[in-house]
Amino acid sequence: MKKFSEYSEDITIPIKVGDTVLGGKFKNKKMVVKDIGKNEKGDITINGRPLLKFRIMSEAEEMAEKILVDEGVRWAGSLSDKLFDVGISLSGMWLPMSPSIFKRIGLEENRATVFHVTDADGYRSLKKMQGKKQSISAFFEMQARYFSRGIQTTGGVIVELDANVLSAWREDVMSSPDKSGRRWIQLSYFGGMYRVQDDIDAMIGGDGKKNSMFELIKDLLKKYLPGQHAHKVTLYNATDKDLAKHWQNLALWLRKEPDYRKIMGNVVKDYIDGTERIMKANVKKLKSIFRSYLNRRNTDASWDEILVNQFKIKKVHAIDSDGWHRTSDSGDPEEDDYKGYLDFLEKVKADGYEAQYWENDMELEIYIRGIAKKESGRE
Repeated sequence: MKKFSEYSEDITIPIKVGDTVLGGKFKNKKMVVKDIGKNEKGDITINGRPLLKFRIMSEAEEMAEKILVDEGVRWAGSLSDKLFDVGISLSGMWLPMSPSIFKRIGLEENRATVFHVTDADGYRSLKKMQGKKQSISAFFEMQARYFSRGIQTTGGVIVELDANVLSAWREDVMSSPDKSGRRWIQLSYFGGMYRVQDDIDAMIGGDGKKNSMFELIKDLLKKYLPGQHAHKVTLYNATDKDLAKHWQNLALWLRKEPDYRKIMGNVVKDYIDGTERIMKANVKKLKSIFRSYLNRRNTDASWDEILVNQFKIKKVHAIDSDGWHRTSDSGDPEEDDYKGYLDFLEKVKADGYEAQYWENDMELEIYIRGIAKKESGRE
């Protein structure tokens, strides 16, 4: 009979040096594996710390990360790329959330207290953007778990703002910024969501309907379609799906033109001017769509989305996040829990803003919900 010491088992972990794992207090901070070893107890370690302090990224997380990276690249691209990314029908056309257009078509300014989740770097960027026309995505309500995670940052910082509200939505409508900071929304994101599909269909329109997306795209195709490709496009009795396909092809064809940049600049200008005319003709409908959520400010989604600009910082809130827990230069794991938010809050106060650290994220959520409830008149 074998003694216990005679039994052995190989333990294989699917991790190698150079891989990325998730560690930190919430096991959501990406770390590169530099060393795999064992401690004095024989336990497997990664970078000198016990294996159980880490977790491997799931396949879904890896796919989500890739999608976010790809989306980030697309969103950061030029407006000439964005406007042609419409999908299979004209419901994918983009509307500009432009304060100057809003003013010209009669959408008056609305100021409100909103919040923006970010990190220390994001706070510094917000300081520079104060009072400018460049827009950002903010919220009236957000579930507490996202305060420490962030949306496209490491989180940990929630900035309270007094801002001009361009549009307010009960959930994320995937607004997309162009390089100038102007945000755009696709018609398809709120047509069915807000039970206003009839209004959206009216804006999309059809053959012969003035002040419609259908006629705008048809006119732009007639004006800018390169002659050598004219035989590939039939506009007579074209459906909105036909026009969407021709519109996307137009972008490809124009790229091969010798004076592409000049032509595309004119296309973008004519598109923006055309959408402004459509928005002006439908301003009453758009006012209801863009602003009705201001009366509610309460959502059952993870967060709502409020597009704002010309904001001022009122107060800065901090919550525990992996972004504050820095890895020690000495390599001593005991020093990894350095609380970087203390230095951050001192800098915020030195900038002249009120600052507060919250031990409990639910208490911060309740505070934010209270402000939304009070300003909406529901209190």
